[in-house]
Amino acid sequence: MGLLKGSLTFFRLSYQKDLNISITEITEKLKEYSFENIYDELKPVNYGFVPFLYPAIESFDEAEVAFNEYITFTIRLDEKKVNSNFFNIEMEKKKRELMLQSNKEKLSKSDIDFLKNNVTKSLLQSTTPSTTLIEVILDSNNNSIFISKLNSKIFDATAHLFKLAFDINIYRETFAEILKRNLDELSVLDNLLNSLPATI
Repeated sequence: MGLLKGSLTFFRLSYQKDLNISITEITEKLKEYSFENIYDELKPVNYGFVPFLYPAIESFDEAEVAFNEYITFTIRLDEKKVNSNFFNIEMEKKKRELMLQSNKEKLSKSDIDFLKNNVTKSLLQSTTPSTTLIEVILDSNNNSIFISKLNSKIFDATAHLFKLAFDINIYRETFAEILKRNLDELSVLDNLLNSLPATI
């Protein structure tokens, strides 16, 4: 738990639609879209909400989510990757077996698709996932979300979960939007922006 161990960098995300729901309703949404509840062992990528103190606390029934005006929880993201060379070896093995069993000299497209699906499922079930835990602080008073890690995959998972659970669209502010939010004098902002490259 990075936040509890000391200094930690957070990335700020924003949303425009106000989140006008109670703590009880938020907790119910976190349960509904919890990692355990929506996990599918046949998917290469799984993600969902878990308590802030996860894995010490695994259930939202036992977790505190409200701290003053903030809501805290964690997103668990699991990714399984199947080695392409190993996949190809298994596919060729299954092709030969099916051709022998069915007395076929050549497999149809439907046969190949069937084998691909079965081999993929089998390999995913036996593959250990790479797990990422992303700590989340929700500041509904300022329409802001702070997360402890950020890349394109984490952003996509976070955006999808917040859309499903709370029907809000999250985005990352541009440099200009950050300045607008933090600078009191718009004239200072205008002068600064005029001096910056046009690509910002």
